[in-house]
Amino acid sequence: MSRNTVFVIIFLIFIAAPFAFIEYVHFPYSDGAEHGAAVRALASNILHPGDPMLNLPESGSPRYVPSIVVMGLVMKLLSLDVFAVLKLFSIAYFLLFLISVALFSTAYFGDSGQASWSIVFLLFFWGLGWQEANAYMFSALIASAYYPSVVAFSLAFLSLYCQINFLKQHRLMALIAAIALGALSFMNHPLTGCFYLVSAGLLYLEKSGINKKTVFCYSISVVATICLLLCWPYYSFFDAFIKVATGSMRETLDYNLTYTYFYSKVLFRVGPALAGIPILFYYFKHRQYLLLWGGCAIFCCTYMAGYFLSISLAERSIFFAICFLQLSAARLCREKLSLAQHRVPTAKHAVSGVLRLFLAGGMLLQGGIAAKNFLYHSLVFTEGASLPHYQKPNAVQHELKKYLKPGDIVMSYIYPAWSIPVYTGAKIIALYHTPPHIVDHVQRIRDVKEFFSTSVSPERRKEILARYGATHVFIDFIAHDKQDFIIDGKQLVPILKELGYAEIVHRDLFSIFSVPK
Repeated sequence: MSRNTVFVIIFLIFIAAPFAFIEYVHFPYSDGAEHGAAVRALASNILHPGDPMLNLPESGSPRYVPSIVVMGLVMKLLSLDVFAVLKLFSIAYFLLFLISVALFSTAYFGDSGQASWSIVFLLFFWGLGWQEANAYMFSALIASAYYPSVVAFSLAFLSLYCQINFLKQHRLMALIAAIALGALSFMNHPLTGCFYLVSAGLLYLEKSGINKKTVFCYSISVVATICLLLCWPYYSFFDAFIKVATGSMRETLDYNLTYTYFYSKVLFRVGPALAGIPILFYYFKHRQYLLLWGGCAIFCCTYMAGYFLSISLAERSIFFAICFLQLSAARLCREKLSLAQHRVPTAKHAVSGVLRLFLAGGMLLQGGIAAKNFLYHSLVFTEGASLPHYQKPNAVQHELKKYLKPGDIVMSYIYPAWSIPVYTGAKIIALYHTPPHIVDHVQRIRDVKEFFSTSVSPERRKEILARYGATHVFIDFIAHDKQDFIIDGKQLVPILKELGYAEIVHRDLFSIFSVPK
């Protein structure tokens, strides 16, 4: 890596690190809450953690992937709080992403000055973008760098870097490293692992063509990935894959929400990265960078197929298509900058200037989104104060650990229950997201909705609590209308008191009852 690239990486870590120590306002309702619960469960029992959210001690979970296992081990060995671990690995995995992109870009383009351009374009060459899993724009990464999808993305770039070194230097260790990192990428997040498999195949095709050597090496990569999937002790990938592939997730509420989210306002979300489309056509015309235009074409087709055929999770392939658009735009800027140094005027300098202008706009937009997600809800002005003070936006969730603990089983609405396991270590009854490994997921949701209905009989309420071994009832006084769960918790408080349940705490925003044994 060049000195300039090292400076860019250090600078980005410098501006991103403070966000790791500021609460993300949407964390209690994000994928991060589930990943944090998985870390906590592994730290409690690394060999047999059970389900991270539900009281299923014999169950595994697709959330127990290599990067999460590492976090659980660190939490256990260093006796850290789960949020300290999340903050630590937010920075560590963000650094991993930057380094992996830098190494790949330098090796693939054969230009030590390309890495900084690639990093900046991947992080900031966006419109509004998307948040959560697979998102890698700056405003998303500062909240989700420890997500398995992002770590898998980084491992994929590292694997491709090692693959390029193998093709250039014919070193066996480089091939072994490429295969191992690629298999880990797939194991860590199978959807992102598809990015690795497609990219690895295109890279072999671009650099060496189709021959016995490349077919053999690629086949070994696939076999190694399958072997790791078969040997992984925490869950069965193939059981989960069959459930997703057969379309059984298609009718779930959270899938439909995700589908709508990823297929709406696409042009505004992709933004300036669309400028990469004509650039890819330019490289296609000149037979350059097969990986970029071939990969973009494949993942664009996957994205469109997901729209028309309602293929589960295909919508997330938009991230991989955008990645190739951004890398192509970054390459063009770097090439034209090199020409400018030699005073070779071309019409493409104007194109490069426009791209840099778009990039500057993207930086401002990403900064604004980050400020909104991390600062807008946290900086509070008090009467008479000239400056705002910081206030934790998720203070209510932190307070719950005073009243709930590991071993407790909590009946709560679907939406606010989501964060209870990561904050307290307690388990809940039903999940906000649809997990492929929970066979009675629909029944659990039905029971929770029935429990919080004001018309259900006392006997039925007791029966539902007994079915799941609930020890507490958590009532959020905010009326939630997420995913068709329309509930006013205040109506339930007098009903539970009439049943003889003790109210152990009552606040303006919530109440907790203990369930007699």
